[in-house]
Amino acid sequence: MKKERLIMDSLQLKEIVGYLPYGLDVEYQGITNLKELSEHNSKEPKTFDIFDDDHEKWVISEPKAIIGRRVSKIKQIKFYKNYISVHVGTHHGYLKTVYLSDIKPILYPLSMLTQEIEHKGKRFVPIVELFKLKTQATGNEIFDYYIENDTAILRLKGQQLDEFTFKTYFEVDLEPNQVMFSIASETWVDDKMIEERLNQCGNEMKMFQQLYEWHFDIHNLIPRGLAVAKEVVNG
Repeated sequence: MKKERLIMDSLQLKEIVGYLPYGLDVEYQGITNLKELSEHNSKEPKTFDIFDDDHEKWVISEPKAIIGRRVSKIKQIKFYKNYISVHVGTHHGYLKTVYLSDIKPILYPLSMLTQEIEHKGKRFVPIVELFKLKTQATGNEIFDYYIENDTAILRLKGQQLDEFTFKTYFEVDLEPNQVMFSIASETWVDDKMIEERLNQCGNEMKMFQQLYEWHFDIHNLIPRGLAVAKEVVNG
């Protein structure tokens, strides 16, 4: 019987590099009771006699290091011939060194585009800000926004001209690794659509940079188990 090779999915540097200029929080395994250990170390008796009773009691009372989930920003990345090291958090006063496979970025899923998020102390709905960025509009034209068929949709207020009703939508296709922006328009007469147009905005750099800054998962890392959903962490 022919054996099939099992290909393990792994985090790639190219999938996180766009987030790095804006600071990227990651989850990793580390010591979670560093404060407790530090406080214990600060109480070490001021004696050089290791057989002193006070020193022995101090040694015995040392708490055990608890290993668990920690969160830190990526502080530094170093490149070597055969591997890449990532520096996060602290370990004995120094930056802790891990590998790409040891970390999980903390990101918003694309489904959060139509929900309110917080970034740099401000709360807003991302798809509204993307629409403003694309059209230079004020936002007063917006009727509502929602997710439908893997697409984030922002609907504008309909415009009436004689018997014609014109409807316009700003859409973000949430297809994994194929995020696209477009503006759709419809013409209706008596509750019947007579014309539909779709204008592709393309994958515009400014809007992608904004998604990176807001820490949205545009590389499908969360479903692949390579990143953690931010609303789960905050919740």
